[in-house]
Amino acid sequence: MISDGQFSIEDLKTVYLLGAAENFPIYEEINKELGLKTVFITAPDQLHSLLKSENTKVFKSLNSEFLDWFKKEQKDNSFICISFGARWIFKDSVIQDVFQGNLVNFHAARLPFDRGAGGYSWRIMRGDRISMQLVHLVDGGLDTGYVLRKQASVIPPSVRKPVEFIHYDNQMSVPFYRDFISQLLKGEAFPLEKQNDDISFYMPRLNTDIHGFIDWNMPDSDLERFILAFDEPYAGASTFIGDKKVRIKDCQYHGGESVFSPYMRGLIVRNNKEWIVVAGANKGAFVIQTVLDEAGKNIIPLLKEGDRLHTPSEYLDTSFSERVFYGAEGLKK
Repeated sequence: MISDGQFSIEDLKTVYLLGAAENFPIYEEINKELGLKTVFITAPDQLHSLLKSENTKVFKSLNSEFLDWFKKEQKDNSFICISFGARWIFKDSVIQDVFQGNLVNFHAARLPFDRGAGGYSWRIMRGDRISMQLVHLVDGGLDTGYVLRKQASVIPPSVRKPVEFIHYDNQMSVPFYRDFISQLLKGEAFPLEKQNDDISFYMPRLNTDIHGFIDWNMPDSDLERFILAFDEPYAGASTFIGDKKVRIKDCQYHGGESVFSPYMRGLIVRNNKEWIVVAGANKGAFVIQTVLDEAGKNIIPLLKEGDRLHTPSEYLDTSFSERVFYGAEGLKK
């Protein structure tokens, strides 16, 4: 609850973990060590095998069924609800009347920068190398609530792909989570840090199949980061060889051969059978180790020198013009 410009929980007993996160089993163990009850609340699209227990509740929306259940489940103010990418929209009335203001969100990026979703991919495209563990109150806006606690760190140079960002943040989040819950359990109060809306920006969700098409006209450094942004755990950035769509992964900028004209962009100039060298738009090149066909097979050995990777303009137009939304059951059509 909020009092005198601070947030605290009196006599914390239960932690509700909303949404989905790989670290949920670890957080549950931390709660258990601290003598706290854990309840998972998730959406059908986020139900993970690790959460299939008697302490997991699944709801398509925060409808009357959910509201009735929660009011019966929680009869006092001795709880905290923590959202990890929860699919539902939290209205002010639900936040105050049902959650009693005890709803926070864990956000693995800086605020008011990086409001919204698609965080790792957007940050890789920008070349952002600062990681953030942050928890803020949920207030009905889009990541706009008061910040309670935050901790920044420098991302290691070896962390380049989204899966590596996820692994790094998962590691960093464990001590951050433990400290936050421990402070709540002790009854410590967190000062409310207001976000500066004048320097905020919001980034929408991304869908690899729609937004992951490669524009070979991009400057070489931007193109490398774009391809990385859709690498593991995602399906890979898309382009074409002839009329066949392929997906690119394991791409590095290669500046050892600055002999290319912009018109050569996308040309396969060398095939080592384990990797290919592809000309960029700014005299540099790319070393690519994975080119997947539609069956998911790496076809590097089959590619011919002189073939060109290209993306038809209609796919690029769609990637710029189409916005996607996700709900409790996944991508909204």
